[in-house]
Amino acid sequence: MTHTLTQLDHDFCNLCVAGGRQWESGTTALTVALMDGQYIVGNVGDSRAITSRVCKTSKDAEDLARQGWNRTWRDSKSIWKEVSHVHCPSRKDEKARIHASNGWTTKDKTVLIPQSRDRWNLGDDARDVVPMFEGILDQWDQINRTNFVSRICGELAVSRSLGDRDYKVSFQKPLSQQEATRSEIWEGPCFLPFPPGHNQMFQGDLVTNTPEFCTIPMGGDDTCEEFLLMACDGLWDVLDPLDVVSVVRQWLFNCQYSPKKTARLLSKLAVCLGSSDNITIIIVLTEHHTPQMN
Repeated sequence: MTHTLTQLDHDFCNLCVAGGRQWESGTTALTVALMDGQYIVGNVGDSRAITSRVCKTSKDAEDLARQGWNRTWRDSKSIWKEVSHVHCPSRKDEKARIHASNGWTTKDKTVLIPQSRDRWNLGDDARDVVPMFEGILDQWDQINRTNFVSRICGELAVSRSLGDRDYKVSFQKPLSQQEATRSEIWEGPCFLPFPPGHNQMFQGDLVTNTPEFCTIPMGGDDTCEEFLLMACDGLWDVLDPLDVVSVVRQWLFNCQYSPKKTARLLSKLAVCLGSSDNITIIIVLTEHHTPQMN
């Protein structure tokens, strides 16, 4: 999986300059493999994955909560866990790597402005989840919700990605063959807002293509897998994982909606709550799901 993702990054960066192109594109990657009774989740960037389970008893759920799992609303037997690592410039180790490359990080403030509720176009299919958000929405009617976004060199909001060749040493013209061989020193792109006194030089990658992995055993005799959800940051900008799990469980198991319909409604909900970023959502019902336990 590591080889596949790094090769994909290399091929995509080459495509961005082939035939005289000057594409400055980039994306994140989130992959999941189910092997030998466990999830193997590989992530590059700020997309996130969560898994939901239901336990046979409330005590089983309490035991798993002490092991790092999280409880959900309304169901004492339901638990969930985030199974991916987010790569953002504010993360301590990512920030240290960026600064070691002679880069810098900044923090922006953005205000999310949700649509007024009378303009929500979720339809009757989603009316059952609106009461779940009444308290949040009442607060949003009175105050602005603020997000803080960390950026590399005042520009890019992820510290690992596929593409974004302007931030990677392999796709820069070296100052000289000797310097390139010795230290991977390269001159930064002119569009960066360099701070006063910066020499406009970097060493190594500002943004890497190295995936990070989580391995999570699937449930045993006392728990049952429910679903795995993967989504990019357009969803997580406006909804916390607990909110997402609660809404998805309501639509999948109480309303009996399909994963595709649930993902579509969830993306609409994110837009209504003020998301203006790309929103991609994949929901997978695991084969171990048994409705009788729910």
